[in-house]
Amino acid sequence: PRPYHRPTFSPLHHFALSTSAIGTWPPSHRNAITYAFHPVNETSQVSAHKRREVFANAFKEWAAVVPLSFTEIDDYSKADIKIAFYQNVHGDGSPFDGRFGELAHALVWPPDPDTNQNPPSELHFDNAESWSVMDSPPREARSSSTDQIDLQSVALHEIGHVIGLEHLAVVKAVMYPSLNTWEVKAELTPDDIDGAQAIYGVNPSYDPNKPLPGVPQGFINNGANVQTSCLILTLLILLSSILTSPTHVLVI
Repeated sequence: PRPYHRPTFSPLHHFALSTSAIGTWPPSHRNAITYAFHPVNETSQVSAHKRREVFANAFKEWAAVVPLSFTEIDDYSKADIKIAFYQNVHGDGSPFDGRFGELAHALVWPPDPDTNQNPPSELHFDNAESWSVMDSPPREARSSSTDQIDLQSVALHEIGHVIGLEHLAVVKAVMYPSLNTWEVKAELTPDDIDGAQAIYGVNPSYDPNKPLPGVPQGFINNGANVQTSCLILTLLILLSSILTSPTHVLVI
């Protein structure tokens, strides 16, 4: 069978679910989904400690809104979700294109018809990109001459594909199919959450009035003050982009 590769953009729905059962996890496996990092194909741009923290935070966000549980393990060969960083041709039929363009993609296989279990999914990230971790406004490396890509924003998006979501037409959503350099989408929006909960139901512990775990402190949307700060920050970034280098629109 062929993997279900990078869902297509769907402009007709606030949230869009994966076709058939591809990318959804059976009830028997939802409390024990494991993930691991490739032992060789990693990135040197973000420390191993920070990389693990970023992905743990991204998995925590999705697990907070739906009844799924994700655990990191050391054995890459046995993981349900395999995470790796590659450049150019890397054996999956979808070579990366260098800086900008496609940032990452997810490979999701259909369930085994005999066992109804999901074969391992894969998350591939383009190691030619300038990956960064933007913990709080202002962006930590904004003075750098290199356009940075926020790793947690892209990880959060790709995990959405692995749990069965397609792209959204809502620009602010994590599952929107593009991301600007220096842009941070580190918090699930109501549209992202609605899509996941339409598949798996609501996590009994989920409280929409509380911040999601895993969201960097400076990006928690907890009121008008934060929204105003974000608006001011966006204007400052836009002005800086005009005065320095152009902002690139990237595909995820």
